[in-house]
Amino acid sequence: MSNAARRLVICNEIGILNYSNSKLRGLFYGLYNGYPPNFRALKGQLGRFKLLRVLYLNTLGMSEFPSEIKSLIHLRYLAFIDAYLKEVPSWIGHLRNLQTFILSNEEGLEKISDSLWTIGNLRHFSLESTSRVPPPNLGNNVPKNLQTLDGVTAGSWIGNTLPKLTNLCELGIQSVSNDHADALSSSLQKLGRLAALSIHGAYGDEIPLDNFITAFSNQHCLKKLFLSGSSNRKQLLPYDVFPQQLVDLQLSYSNLEQDPMATLEKLPCLKYLYLYDAYRGKEMICSATGFPQLLSLQILGRELEEWKIEEKAMSCLKFLGIYSCKRLKMIPEELKNVRLDRLHFIYMPEEFMNRIKENTGEDWYKIQHVPDIDIIN
Repeated sequence: MSNAARRLVICNEIGILNYSNSKLRGLFYGLYNGYPPNFRALKGQLGRFKLLRVLYLNTLGMSEFPSEIKSLIHLRYLAFIDAYLKEVPSWIGHLRNLQTFILSNEEGLEKISDSLWTIGNLRHFSLESTSRVPPPNLGNNVPKNLQTLDGVTAGSWIGNTLPKLTNLCELGIQSVSNDHADALSSSLQKLGRLAALSIHGAYGDEIPLDNFITAFSNQHCLKKLFLSGSSNRKQLLPYDVFPQQLVDLQLSYSNLEQDPMATLEKLPCLKYLYLYDAYRGKEMICSATGFPQLLSLQILGRELEEWKIEEKAMSCLKFLGIYSCKRLKMIPEELKNVRLDRLHFIYMPEEFMNRIKENTGEDWYKIQHVPDIDIIN
C-alpha cells in the first residue's frame, strides 16, 4: 500500500488499518462492499490523516460519532452511511471548512447539534433516518449559501428561516402538517432557485397539495416534485397551474378521487411519473397524444379496475411498472403500440397474470414486443 496515495478505498473487512500517510486527501471506507465492514479497523486511526478533505464511512457497529474527526479541520465532505449514531455532537461546528454532510442513519438518532448550522461554508446537508429527528434549530446564523437541505423535520424554522435560504436548490421536509401549511407555502414562493422539492405529510394529517403546487406556478427552476400525504382536495388543479418545466413527479397517498391523468398528461416536459396509491378511482384514461415526453411510468393503485390508453398516448414511454393493482383486470389494448424497453409487474392478481402468460395468455400479444419483462409474485 503506497504511502504517497492521495485517495484510499477500503472495501473489505480488515482487522486494523496499519497505514500512515500525512498527504491523504480522500478516505472511502466500505464504498463498494455489499455488506459493509466493521468500524473497528478505523477506530483511533482517523486522527492521523490531518489533511483529509473527503471522508466516506459505510460501516457496521458505529453508534457514536468518532471524536477524532474533530481534528480533521480541512474536511470538505463527510458521509456516514448505514450508521447507528445517537447524536451529532456540538463540536461538529469546529469543522469550519465542511461543505457537504450526508447522514444515513438506521435507527436511534435523537439529536443534531445546532452548531452544524453555524458552519458558514456548508452547502449540502442530507439526512435519511428511520427515527423522527426533532426539527432543526435554524437561527440567524444559518449558512446563507446552503443549496441542499434534505430530510429535516418540519417546525417553526419554516416560517422564520426558510425564506432566507434563497440559494436552496433542493429541499426535503418530513412530518409536514396543516400547522406548517401557510408558512411553507409562503416561504416556497421566495425560493426562486429551487429545482427539487420533497414534502412528506405528517401521519393522519391532510396537507394542502394545491398550495404547494401553486407556490411554484410562476417559477422556472423546479424540475422534481415529490408530494407524499393525503390531499385536502379530491382532484388535481388544472395542468396550467403546475410548474410547466416539471420533469419528475411523484404523488403518494394523495387520496384523489378523480383521474389525475387528465391533468398530468398535459405537462409538456414530464418524463418520470410515479403514482403510489395516489388515486382511489376505478378507471384511468390516458388520452390521445397525452404524455408527449414521458419515459417512465410507475403505478400502484389498489382500487384501479380499468385502464385505457388512447392512440398515440405516451409515444416515448420506455419503462412501465405496475404494482399491487389488485383489481386491475387486464393491460390496455393500445399498449401493443407503445415501444417499451422494459415492463415490470409486482404482486398482481392471478387472473391478470394468467392473461399475460408467455405465448398462451390472451393478452400476451399486447406485450410480446417488449424485450425485458420482469415479474414478481
